[in-house]
Amino acid sequence: MTHTLFIQDRMLSSWSLRGHLIMEIAGLPYAARLVPGGGPDFAATMLEQAPPSRTAPTLTGPDGLVVWDSLALAETAADLAPDAPIWPADPVARGWARSLAAEMHSGFGALRGACPMNLSLRYDGFAPDAAVKADVARMLHLWRESRARFGAGGPWLMGADFG
Repeated sequence: MTHTLFIQDRMLSSWSLRGHLIMEIAGLPYAARLVPGGGPDFAATMLEQAPPSRTAPTLTGPDGLVVWDSLALAETAADLAPDAPIWPADPVARGWARSLAAEMHSGFGALRGACPMNLSLRYDGFAPDAAVKADVARMLHLWRESRARFGAGGPWLMGADFG
């Protein structure tokens, strides 16, 4: 049965983009439904379409499935498509990847605040403050360490599989 993935504009929402990519990588059948973001009606629209969600992405499906967080969506997709390369097969690498995803998902507040996602714009002359530079340094450290520990087997952050 087909799932429905409620998303916002993937050019403006990294969360929606992640939800879309996970569904593609998992190979699960789904129909994307764009819910315009912003404004006071967004949360009400989501509550109407996929209760109790008030955010995008939200995945709905058979048997009352409702998942309204991109990281929870990744875990659910991994459960529904266990052969998809969502997480590394090796338990050590998988634990690392999950920790990395969780930090990327909920951390880096200074970077998120100063650099909201908009893939259609270029910001010339941007000067990051010390907190943004610290977030970027932490991110680069994590990526380098991930590649050094697990990336030898392929081009992705964690090696051969997408992960």
